[in-house]
Amino acid sequence: MSSRPVLILGARSDMALAIAHRFGKAGHPVQLAARNARDMTAEREDMALRYNVEVTLHEFDALDTDSFAGFIDSLPALPHIAVCAVGYMGEQEENEHDSAAAIRVLRSNFEGPALILAELANRFEARGAGTLVGISSVAGERGRATNYVYGAAKAGFTAFLSGLRNR
Repeated sequence: MSSRPVLILGARSDMALAIAHRFGKAGHPVQLAARNARDMTAEREDMALRYNVEVTLHEFDALDTDSFAGFIDSLPALPHIAVCAVGYMGEQEENEHDSAAAIRVLRSNFEGPALILAELANRFEARGAGTLVGISSVAGERGRATNYVYGAAKAGFTAFLSGLRNR
């Protein structure tokens, strides 16, 4: 049983929940963070019962970048591992004609994830330990007509993660 908490950002996605289950099974306390986290009670109860670990729910909105420091301060413990599975694709055609829609995609996939991981990196550095995991997408490897706004945001996030890793 591990006492090292794991924070899952964007915990609603199937991938994020699968990752949370793996850490729970390994005995880690799990902090599930997502919009409308209170609606994840069933997932929290299932993991806590199944793995006999503490599982907590935390309200997190990747677009509310001003809240990030307070969000981290509100966690029951600074995690030792943080996994960012935040993402939002939107509809390419809408993104092409509605700048607000495109901005939401860009901010959801690049700005928000990059800034929360940067804040966590600073906290981990001050503590002297911690692991960050950012999940990007192959869509960021090359622009495609069907999802280039999403792909551009993921490309930026991938480059950010590369620089953070080299830091």
